[in-house]
Amino acid sequence: MIPPFSFSQIPKIIFGPGKISTAPGIAASIGRNVLVVASPSFVRNAAKFDALAGELEKRSMRVTRLEIGGEPSPDFIDAAVEDLDGRNINVVIA
Repeated sequence: MIPPFSFSQIPKIIFGPGKISTAPGIAASIGRNVLVVASPSFVRNAAKFDALAGELEKRSMRVTRLEIGGEPSPDFIDAAVEDLDGRNINVVIA
């Protein structure tokens, strides 16, 4: 007899040079409300961030930005979850 257990599948993770260009198409296949979690340096590089946001918006996606530097604390995560409540985020690009 097999004992009770639970299983959770890890979300799709795509990593590597140039992969940010594939994010809008993949995200659009998953949902319409996207959270972009990025370092302040990525957001300050307006060309990269604006290009990503523009491609997402071309696909009628609603983009929410969350800037974070370093490893987030539990308090930061709790505050972010509270702030984002009700936005129906169904895609995260980080």
